[in-house]
Amino acid sequence: MAFGDMFQYLKYLITGDTEAMMKMNQLKSIYKSFKPSRYRYVTKEKIITQLFVNKIHTLFQHISKFKNLLESTLFTSDEAKANLYLNYYIESFLPDELKNKREKFLKEMMLQKVMEADNANKMIKKLENEFNVFKQYFNRSRMPRIEAEYLLLYRLNSLATFNFDLFFSKFDPEFDINSKKPPAYNPVHGKDLVGEFKDLYFLIGSLPKKVPLDDSFNRLYQKIFNSNDKKLVKETQAAVDAIFKMISQELAPIFLLNMAKYVSEDPGLKIRIEVKNFSILERYRKELDDRFNRNKAYVLEQFSDLSLQNEINALFKNKSLLQIEGYNDELLEALHSKNIAPINGMQGLKITKTFIFEIYEKKIKEAINVLILEAFFAEKDYQQEVSEAFFKANEMMNYYLECERAICNSPGNSIKSLAASLNTNNTNKTQMIVNIINDKVQECNRRCTENYYRLGTRLFEILSDFKKQKPEKVTNIKQIKGGQNKEFVNQLVNSYSDLSKYLKLLKNFVKSDMPARK
Repeated sequence: MAFGDMFQYLKYLITGDTEAMMKMNQLKSIYKSFKPSRYRYVTKEKIITQLFVNKIHTLFQHISKFKNLLESTLFTSDEAKANLYLNYYIESFLPDELKNKREKFLKEMMLQKVMEADNANKMIKKLENEFNVFKQYFNRSRMPRIEAEYLLLYRLNSLATFNFDLFFSKFDPEFDINSKKPPAYNPVHGKDLVGEFKDLYFLIGSLPKKVPLDDSFNRLYQKIFNSNDKKLVKETQAAVDAIFKMISQELAPIFLLNMAKYVSEDPGLKIRIEVKNFSILERYRKELDDRFNRNKAYVLEQFSDLSLQNEINALFKNKSLLQIEGYNDELLEALHSKNIAPINGMQGLKITKTFIFEIYEKKIKEAINVLILEAFFAEKDYQQEVSEAFFKANEMMNYYLECERAICNSPGNSIKSLAASLNTNNTNKTQMIVNIINDKVQECNRRCTENYYRLGTRLFEILSDFKKQKPEKVTNIKQIKGGQNKEFVNQLVNSYSDLSKYLKLLKNFVKSDMPARK
């Protein structure tokens, strides 16, 4: 026993400080684990030795063999790119017959199938059934290697995130992380590296059982270089083998834990390793579901748009719908890239805008104005009902313009603020803005529909009454405009027809219990 240790021992013995004496004995026992020459990582004075620095540098060299590969593919910080590589990685393990089948669930292929089918709903149902069968292949019993190999790659990538640059700079401030030479050695007290010991202990202790990764490395290299480089794959696998050899011997987690205990003088130090494992296949199946549902929604929307097009052309005589400011292909693509559904009812809003400005204001308004001004109503109450319905319909142009300003350019939640939010990573805020715009669009379409429905109902009643030999509601309807009465009545009939077509179209976009009259 050294003189200093003997002095401390006698001091604790005399004072009766058994706790300190026990701690001293525990630290001495821990230090003995570093006494063989191959494990001389720390001096008695708690100075980290050059041997330990060199061991960590060797570990870093092995990690460097696969670090860039993993960081640029499966575990890149670009989430979209990482998902693409993950999809490729998992699907590359599929048998050829299933690799071909997955193409059926691309949105372009699904849309083509639906458009060619005699019954679109049956085709969608058939595609759903085929997709569910395809999806069930992705489970552990059919793809047993995926889970183990991916988990090991994931943990190796986590180990690669250890801040080696900072660690080496404490011994050599001028160390170049890209150099293959080990850092110059300057003595560093272990207390300055307790955090690093804990991190390494956790990262190494979290590594799962080793499994061969040759096939995984080969698939990733093939994706990057489009070639089969067996030598590169062999070198990368050899680096993984070397890491596992190191962590089972000279860099075993117990040595890292003992170093943290010794330099911090805390023999009872515990570093909890609670690693939550996950199923990459379960996660992938969920991603498959999300992707399929997005594609199905896209197909249904496109099909709906196409099926509506004939009705839109019939109403607007093949004229293009008026556009909504800011709602364009760029915005739709940005929403799709964030996996956010497009705003509901925007097609209905375009139809409403075009109907107001191109049909109601230019055609219907004048015809009904003449009717109200020249008609003899048998009942004043009914005259009041027709007049009120007409005045409410006339208010829709100004009401719509206010709605459009709120939807497109209001300083709060609008298409303008939505476009700005898409440049951030705050998906929750973006979704909130979309939800609020959805409500505004729905309310605008609903109110316009209700008021035009009210007017259309009155016009339907008057035209039905016109067919009687002696009309009872508007007693002079067959004399209004004199010799031009036939043309005038045709204007009313056309006005009702246009109102009915508009209301029938908007039923696709508005939750309402007021169907258009036929």
